[in-house]
Amino acid sequence: MKHIKILVLFLCAILLFVALKTTSYAKTKRISYQVPKSIDLTDIIRGNTEGLEEKTIYGELRMPSSLEGKVPAVVIMHASGGVFKFREIEMANLLNKNGIAAFIPYSFKARGITKSKQTAGTGVTFGMRICDAYAALNLLSSHPNINRNKIAIMGYSSGGIVSLLSLDEKVRRRLAPDSLKFAAHLNIYAGTIFVFKNVEPTKVPVLFLTGEKDDTCPVDKVLEYAQRLEDAGGNIKTIVYPGAHHVFDSPSSVKKLSRTNDGNCQFEILDDGSLVNSTTGEFFPEKDYPGNHIKPCSKKKLTFGRNNSAAQKYKIDAIDFLTNALQP
Repeated sequence: MKHIKILVLFLCAILLFVALKTTSYAKTKRISYQVPKSIDLTDIIRGNTEGLEEKTIYGELRMPSSLEGKVPAVVIMHASGGVFKFREIEMANLLNKNGIAAFIPYSFKARGITKSKQTAGTGVTFGMRICDAYAALNLLSSHPNINRNKIAIMGYSSGGIVSLLSLDEKVRRRLAPDSLKFAAHLNIYAGTIFVFKNVEPTKVPVLFLTGEKDDTCPVDKVLEYAQRLEDAGGNIKTIVYPGAHHVFDSPSSVKKLSRTNDGNCQFEILDDGSLVNSTTGEFFPEKDYPGNHIKPCSKKKLTFGRNNSAAQKYKIDAIDFLTNALQP
């Protein structure tokens, strides 16, 4: 009887090992993790990150079907509309085909937000989304099949703003342990609504992909900030797609939308974490920006829609950048 019990326990141990191994190699897996329930960019820079009430959100980890050793990974931050099959999921699949894992935090849906056209007004601050990204970096860095030194971040539109803000050392030092950092930053039709007055970029590769005719995230402001980052020692590259508007990879054709947008605004982030309205000189915390601060510089009748050339070319440029940046 004793020998039978030992045999049963042994068989259970083997089954558990197989199950765990299968889970590690599962192509797609939802992972829950903890982030601050309420925080903003100002809190992060000031170091107000300890002892905060936490909230459980989730992300989707998509692993390459074939694994050899530890693979690189990319955290994909979705735009204001949430996760879409044509955009974040398609990019994750493309990364997998190139031997790169992909992790998509559901920053809105995991918080009960299923319909959103812009981040302002959702109650989700950029500070919360930055924490979502860095918590994902910390999570993936301990994954047995992922190379902790080869985890990049990319984002679309407002998700690109998250990628861009997470580049600054004033943010990284607060949210990443020791020397851990994102290995590359890819910002796709991302705005520069928030810019650090004193830029302090990490020295990893950064790529901006933007449309020439983007009136939501104006290209001139993007190029100006990219130059500031480069002047501060950043490893910066920009690609501008001729004739392309905002969301140039959309399946929908180009159209004018009656939508108020704050992309024409720009606020400087000071070293103490406060924001200053570059027009009025008023100081305020990041969580207050959706109020009266954006009204004077918001505009309507924005242009969105597909540009076939940019929609195809950006995928090539993105994969080329990420595979080069994440080489062993």
